[in-house]
Amino acid sequence: MNKKKTVVVKTAVAGVLLVLFIILSVAIKDSAVAEWLTVNFARGWVWAVGNVTSALPFSLFEALVIIAVFGVLVYLVLAIESIRFKEWMRLLSMSLTVVIVVLAVLSCYTAVASSGYNRKALDLEMYDIKTDGELPYEQAVQLAESIINEINATGATLNRDENGYIIYPYDNEQINSLIAEQYAKLQSDYFSGFTPLCKPVVNSWFMGEMHISGISFLPTAEPHFNRDATKLYDYPVVVAHEIAHTKGVMREGDANTVAYYITLTSSDNYIRYSGLLSVYSQVISLVSLYPNSSADVERLSNSFISGWGYRDRTTASRLYGSYRLFGNIGEFFNNIYLILNGQSGTESYVPTPDISDSGEKDEEGEIIWHVTAYSQIQNMLIALYKDGFFATSQNV
Repeated sequence: MNKKKTVVVKTAVAGVLLVLFIILSVAIKDSAVAEWLTVNFARGWVWAVGNVTSALPFSLFEALVIIAVFGVLVYLVLAIESIRFKEWMRLLSMSLTVVIVVLAVLSCYTAVASSGYNRKALDLEMYDIKTDGELPYEQAVQLAESIINEINATGATLNRDENGYIIYPYDNEQINSLIAEQYAKLQSDYFSGFTPLCKPVVNSWFMGEMHISGISFLPTAEPHFNRDATKLYDYPVVVAHEIAHTKGVMREGDANTVAYYITLTSSDNYIRYSGLLSVYSQVISLVSLYPNSSADVERLSNSFISGWGYRDRTTASRLYGSYRLFGNIGEFFNNIYLILNGQSGTESYVPTPDISDSGEKDEEGEIIWHVTAYSQIQNMLIALYKDGFFATSQNV
């Protein structure tokens, strides 16, 4: 095939892929279409591809990223050479190849991943909407006390090295197995039944510099975590969060809610501790929604600061703070990515309660909030509390 015919064929292929990408991008704005794609296409894709990639001893996604980086460099060298020798047809043909690859990846990603952002609301057993007045203040405080007490008690039993990093008694496959067992207990067809293996990224230094703890890439059906996470308190939560994406839970707030539920309901101390420490801020925020709560918030916070939980969170912050090459550029690009997928940017990671100013002040001079609905994470914690998942609190 001569160069002209090759260019014509590539142009046609690129045109078809562009039309497909546009159609998919528009179609998934409809929640019914997004739900259908997530359940009927993405789920099958992740099962078929995931069974292959989970068996690989390396990350196919990471390998493809490395190949893509070298590919771009080769393209730039050849493009400069083509411009230098005025080989315009060769330059056009190479450029079309790049366009075809990009459009193919974007179309695939839109169908298997982006569609999940617009599907129906999270369906999680024990998840229930709570409204103002359904949880008495005394119970909100008791919930917070229970979680802080368990953080302090469990944190004291974990093994750590001389730098304060947690020493997990499991390898990666064992952690994945424990998380998969928890997912198998979910009684809802909202989630895919297949659980792919969450893998460490070899070049985790780059993730560290970008302040990224985990990443999932559904076209290769692979959830990943930063190797640094294996010595931090949030390791099990990160694994559960990234796996949630591959199960059709793409919205970050939903993935966090599921990851917390998965870890909090585990009987394993290391995994449960990860969930408990991760929801600490949510229970403190819950108590602070009530009038005249400042004294209890201060008491609860002081109890937390005196325990291992505070030290483990400080250790994690110190580790990620040591990466300064790119600063907040990772958050910048993640924010853009989430906005392009119809989310509120990185703010979507932490669901917030629906509250409004009542126009009144409490005895401490603070605003009395009218709570229309707690955050979905707080809702989940309240449901777990009412079902006895947290030990009866003692004074803290």
